[in-house]
Parts: sequence; structure tokens; C-alpha cells
Amino acid sequence: MRSQGITSGSAIGDYEKAHSMVVSDPEIMGGTPVVRGTRIPVRLIAEMRRYGTSVDEILAGYPSLDSEMVRLAEIYAEAHPSPDCEPQIRLPRGARVVARKTCPLERAS
Repeated sequence: MRSQGITSGSAIGDYEKAHSMVVSDPEIMGGTPVVRGTRIPVRLIAEMRRYGTSVDEILAGYPSLDSEMVRLAEIYAEAHPSPDCEPQIRLPRGARVVARKTCPLERAS
């Protein structure tokens, strides 16, 4: 995913468009940010792009989207990372870091 610095007027406009395209409602997919008017999670689209899925492949799978929506989904996801991805600053007692998630240590029998 390319990095969008919010410095130029165009970048700010894209950020505003991305924000207006996304809705997060507890009644829709439990509050997961989705493309307005759909049940398509924005972070899913961004993740597909990050793993190399072409825009054409995404559009074939989700015909209600257009290429601009895919581009804006990437911008939104970059500006609003998933809370699940945030590293924990202080680990609980007995925990260790495994792939950015905390797991309690297992006691030897």
C-alpha cells in the first residue's frame, strides 16, 4: 500500500472523500467500517490490495465497487489502522510477545 502524506490539497481531498465513503454503524457488520451502501469491509479491500490482488480482481468479486472506491479504501485503512493491530505497551504478567499479540505462558506440568 502506498503512503499518502496529508500535505497537499489533493491528499486532504482524497482523505475527506475516503471518510465520506465509509460508514461504521453497530447495526451493520457490528460496527466494522464498510463502504457506504454495502456490507464490504474497507480493511478487507485494503488488505487484498496489500497482498497483491489487482483492482480488476477486486472489482470482479465486488461489482458494486468501482476503482475509485478501492483507492479510497486503501487511504481510509492507512489513516485508521485496526485496533487489533496496535501493539500493547505493557504486557500482562506472565505474557510474552508472539506475532504482536499477547499469549499467557504455559506452565510446565
